[in-house]
Amino acid sequence: MRLLRGSVGSILIAGTLACSGDDGDPSGPGRAAGPEIAVSAFAAATGGSYSLRVDPRTTDVTCVITLMVSPIATSQSLGASDCNENGFLGDYYFFGLPLGATVTASVTGAAFQPFVAVWQPDSGTRVASGAASVSYTNTLGSALFYVYVGTQTAGMSGAYNLNFAITYPAAPVGGAADEVVLFRTSPEAALSAALRAQRTELQGRSPSSGTR
Repeated sequence: MRLLRGSVGSILIAGTLACSGDDGDPSGPGRAAGPEIAVSAFAAATGGSYSLRVDPRTTDVTCVITLMVSPIATSQSLGASDCNENGFLGDYYFFGLPLGATVTASVTGAAFQPFVAVWQPDSGTRVASGAASVSYTNTLGSALFYVYVGTQTAGMSGAYNLNFAITYPAAPVGGAADEVVLFRTSPEAALSAALRAQRTELQGRSPSSGTR
């Protein structure tokens, strides 16, 4: 996956970060198992100083861009700091999905009845949804997607657990590249598009009587 532009609120990664090989080749003999972080310049033949901070901590997702690296099992909550569309609180988890890959996500918790959906923000299309779990195999082409975790009824909040995983095809489908361009404009624009899609879907549903 490749991040092209803009800032990211947070990236959720489970496990121990690995270092690339000493020769700078991530596929070289020094490559360790596990997720990796690679830093490069957006423009060719440019360079300079930069800072990279990695914190081993539990992060409560709020109404900012959050990227996920599969697989993830995380404890989260819906509250005042989360995105609120017409009384429906929700968290947005963005990820790159190659053509032919399958994403699965499930939510458990006793505080509210969950609603889980997979969206493709470039087209504003909800490709799959469910009451507590969802699965989708990408037929639209390698692109940015997001999992939306919300509530079935407006005005609800509380803790929940999210399990997220991507199953990749053994080989690129139809000759498609396995690298996904996540943000064609900016992360902020992607989140704005996601919020607009939820606002449109929930239009006319008041917090007092709103259900999905």
